Formats: sequence, C-alpha cells, structure tokens
Amino acid sequence: LTVEILLNHGASPHVLDRNLETPLHYASRYCYPEIAKMLMQNAGVDPNAVDYRGWTPLHYA
Repeated sequence: LTVEILLNHGASPHVLDRNLETPLHYASRYCYPEIAKMLMQNAGVDPNAVDYRGWTPLHYA
C-alpha cells in the first residue's frame, strides 16, 4: 500500500488538516478499512481524535 510506503519513509500519521482531521478520519470516511487498521495497529494513531465538528473517525465510518 502507498500509505505503508509513506509511513516507512517517515510520513507522520498524526498530521492534521485545516479541519483537524487525521489520516484515520479520511480512511474511515472514504471506506479504506485496511488503511484504518494499519494506522491504528502499526502507527499508533488515536481513534478518539476529534475534528473541528467534534467527530471521531468512528462517526465517519
């Protein structure tokens, strides 16, 4: 996966966009369960991170 390559080369899985959304928010919103699983298991992202709406990735899933 492209995400795995990016993570292996130092890309931060904790980056936030202007809406305070993380890569996990995007993986959840756009139905990429493999990426969501990888981010949670291997990259240590916070599944309870909230965006500017107060939504977690679970709200988008």
